[in-house]
Amino acid sequence: MGELYNPEKMLLTKGISPTPLRLAVLELLISAKKSLTSEEILNYVSPKMPINKVTVYRILEKLVKAGLARQLSIGRPFRYELASKRHKAHPHLICKLCGGVECLDILEFTSILSSLCKVYGFKSEKVEIYIRGICKKCQT
Repeated sequence: MGELYNPEKMLLTKGISPTPLRLAVLELLISAKKSLTSEEILNYVSPKMPINKVTVYRILEKLVKAGLARQLSIGRPFRYELASKRHKAHPHLICKLCGGVECLDILEFTSILSSLCKVYGFKSEKVEIYIRGICKKCQT
């Protein structure tokens, strides 16, 4: 888990009670190296504590509504990732063969987006850029 994040404080700041299950899901999103499906979250958390699919969906919905997580609209099933000032919106590469999703964490993108919004006097609320194609693994 990243040292810069305090999951309990993040939840409390948004007025959300830091239950063990909410903390477990948020901690997973913080430590994840990629976006996760609700099924992946369920499979990770369930061996550690009792949780079901409905509870995972409710927690994710609450985190998205509070601005702590992002729901990626790249098809079904939805994928989720941490949303914070240090983990800004970024482009994703999506393989049309295997369904793999790769994050493009590039500082230049954030800078370009900020400049564009400033030039047009626009305040962005949600950024979604998806580049679809075939990943390196599937090309071989």
